[in-house]
Amino acid sequence: MIERAKAGVQLVARDHARTPMNWDSSKNGGFSTADKCWMLPHSYKEINVADQEEDPESVLNYYRTLIRLRKEHGDVFTHGAFDYDEGSKEGKSEDLFVFTKTSAKDGSKKAVVVLNFSDKTQSYSLPEGEDKRKVVLETGSAGGEGEIAPYSAKIFM
Repeated sequence: MIERAKAGVQLVARDHARTPMNWDSSKNGGFSTADKCWMLPHSYKEINVADQEEDPESVLNYYRTLIRLRKEHGDVFTHGAFDYDEGSKEGKSEDLFVFTKTSAKDGSKKAVVVLNFSDKTQSYSLPEGEDKRKVVLETGSAGGEGEIAPYSAKIFM
C-alpha cells in the first residue's frame, strides 16, 4: 500500500514540499492573476498571509517572533553551546524536551527551552539555578508555574 502511494505521489509532482504562497483569499491565493495557475494553491481561503498578519497567535507571527529572538540573541541561539536536560519533575519523559543554549562568546547569556510534544499538560523543572529567567516566548496556556500546555513551547532568557 505504501509503495503504491509513493508511486502515485511521484507521478503528480517532483517537489512535494513546494506550493505557491497563499498571500490572501482572492483567486489563486493572490499568487497569480492568471485564469489557471500552473500549480494550484491549497487552502488559500482559510490559510493566507493577509489573515495571519492580523492574528498575533498565528503561525506567521510565531515564526516572526522566533526569527526576532534569533537575530537579537544570535550568540545564544545560532552559535551557542547546546546542553540537554531531562526537565521533568517525574524524571525522564519522551514527551518533554528541555535544553539550554549558552552564549558562545563568554557564556554570560543563556536560554532555556521547554518543549511539550504531547497532548497533555506536562510538569517540568528548569535546570538548577535557572529559575529566575524571564519567559520571552510561550505558546499555549497551562495555568501553573512549572507546567507547559499540550504541544507548546516556552523559552526563558
